[in-house]
Amino acid sequence: MQLNLRVVDGENPIDELHHLERWLSNEQDLRGRLTYPVADITPKGEMGGLSDVLVASLASGGAVTVLVQSIQSWIAAQRPKVSVEIKTRKGDSIRVDAEGFSPDDLTRLLKEID
Repeated sequence: MQLNLRVVDGENPIDELHHLERWLSNEQDLRGRLTYPVADITPKGEMGGLSDVLVASLASGGAVTVLVQSIQSWIAAQRPKVSVEIKTRKGDSIRVDAEGFSPDDLTRLLKEID
């Protein structure tokens, strides 16, 4: 399953997304499972833009739980506070912020993935 991660609040979302990627890479269950999508078409003579989305390719619901908990820990360490949106291919999403996340939303997201 693939989940798209996007920093939706913060002073510099792209820099914060790269910081989040480094943070998540410290989780054993997430190593090697995080990538930035490549733009399909870049006009000739132009460099590709920086992606504002990080893709997490996960194999189990347990890894999704690790992902959400790690994002919540990362957010708690940020100044100023940021929020991260986790979105599935089907378009369902949850938002993780300094207040945490709804366990019901996580359960719903996990059910959609299975």
